[in-house]
Amino acid sequence: MRSLADIAEDHHVRQFVGRAEELAFLAAVVDAERPDPPLVFIHGPGGVGKTSLVEATRRIAGAERRWVWVDAARIDPTPPEVANALAAVTEPEAGGGAVVVIDGFERLVHLERWFTETVIPGFPDGTAVLITSRRPPGPAWVTSPLIRPLLHSLPLRNLPADDTRRLLLQLGVGGADADSIIAATHGHPLAVALFAGHARRTGTTQVSGEVIASLLHSLIGDVPDDRHRQALEVCALARVTTEDLLRSALEAPDVGDVFGWLREQCFVQSTPDGLSPHAVVRDALDADLVWRDPQRHQELFRGISRHLIRRMKETSGAAQHRAILDAKYMHRHHPISRGFAQWETFGQSYAEPARGDDIDEIAAMIAHWQGADAAKLARMWHAAQPEGCMMVRHSDGRACGTLVAVDLTAAPADALDRDPIAAA
Repeated sequence: MRSLADIAEDHHVRQFVGRAEELAFLAAVVDAERPDPPLVFIHGPGGVGKTSLVEATRRIAGAERRWVWVDAARIDPTPPEVANALAAVTEPEAGGGAVVVIDGFERLVHLERWFTETVIPGFPDGTAVLITSRRPPGPAWVTSPLIRPLLHSLPLRNLPADDTRRLLLQLGVGGADADSIIAATHGHPLAVALFAGHARRTGTTQVSGEVIASLLHSLIGDVPDDRHRQALEVCALARVTTEDLLRSALEAPDVGDVFGWLREQCFVQSTPDGLSPHAVVRDALDADLVWRDPQRHQELFRGISRHLIRRMKETSGAAQHRAILDAKYMHRHHPISRGFAQWETFGQSYAEPARGDDIDEIAAMIAHWQGADAAKLARMWHAAQPEGCMMVRHSDGRACGTLVAVDLTAAPADALDRDPIAAA
């Protein structure tokens, strides 16, 4: 007779979607007699599906192995407690062939060096180790000459739109409601589940403050105090947050400690321009503040805007360009601005006049997308009006696009004759 646990397990299997490449990789690791690599560090923000991925792996692979699962949330984060939880693997009579799962390693990060110097090297040959964490592997993992050759870092990101739609169908949501939830959650699995549940209960995808609060608790956890909460809110409103901007927005002379705290959070990325939270965290923090304290939201908005306007006036060149981008980003939710740009990647590229040696790369891009004839025309217009050729670059300087805009009123007659669109 099937148990309720069996039924629940079947339901969980049906609701796991996507991650095919990662699932196949982990299955190969745990099915191998001598896993290669033997140590996989799976990392990503809270709720992105790290534990679910390992559970899915357990259901399809490693049937002949002993699974030793250590949930860091259920033990005291001390060496004796961890050693006791791993005794089934490390005791001499245990032998090899086990799959060791250490789930939620961010709670054990203070034991990182002990793990890399004592725990992992002490596992028997043939052991497969799967670690999940909100944080990527720290210096003790990546610099250890003993651990580094064994380690594979496996980052998990949000689900792509097609997989998110499949997940929503499993959760009973489709059509326009699914489109709305995909846009609001950016494919973050936990957010998708929460929003879908709300849509089923209420018939609307407009989520309540309670749903946002529940999502934030899962994504962020506890915040030390109001000062740190305000720093998070600034980080959510601004495209990127620097210590200078944070000091101005909070009207505080010293914010080094809270900026350092922001920098350490697993849901905040360090970019060349400053700190930027993951999209779903940004949107949840922003929506929560609008719902909870709209006056405070307006005050922070004005404070950040004043700082950016001052930066535009005081700087020039690339710094001024960044300040202009940041000021535009502040208006991303305005009905007129909402469809103006892809706000998730806004500011990650910029346009500048093409240099003389850029023409070969411009022609190659145009040839790839529009054919050789169009590339020849681009070379012609570059020779005739070089000031009309722009190169679009990533923030690191790599070319990612081009724009050729010509003044037909000043074009040579032979150029007009050779370009059928211009001639028309």
